[in-house]
Amino acid sequence: MLFRSYIGKVATVNTNSNMLTNSKAEWIYDAVSGTQSATIQIKDSSGKIVYTGPVADVSAGRHTFSWDGKTTSGSSLPDGGPYTAIITTKDAKDKTATLTPMIQGLVTGVENVNGAVLLSIGKNKVPSSAVVGVANPA
Repeated sequence: MLFRSYIGKVATVNTNSNMLTNSKAEWIYDAVSGTQSATIQIKDSSGKIVYTGPVADVSAGRHTFSWDGKTTSGSSLPDGGPYTAIITTKDAKDKTATLTPMIQGLVTGVENVNGAVLLSIGKNKVPSSAVVGVANPA
């Protein structure tokens, strides 16, 4: 299986879903030129919005949003999930757009589940079809 060669590599995957581990979850996003502001909403596994806040870096390019597992009101949420991120941007004319979040991490396993190849990245299982990049660890 070709995807076994991903084991031990760092993969970047298009997915808005991530697990909270040790009170931390990160999403990567690509901001486009002209973005004036961005907001992130994070939902728990039942679909309830648990966090809403600004995204600090909206300059053009790739950035990381790191979440500490706290709700908008400051309560700590349990590790696990999955938690889902939705990033909405606005430009100078108040036009909105939704960015496609990504996660990145070390691939530790590959498995075939009902005909779909899934990669294990941390506690996440993601479809191989969502991989947008693979690199050697730094």
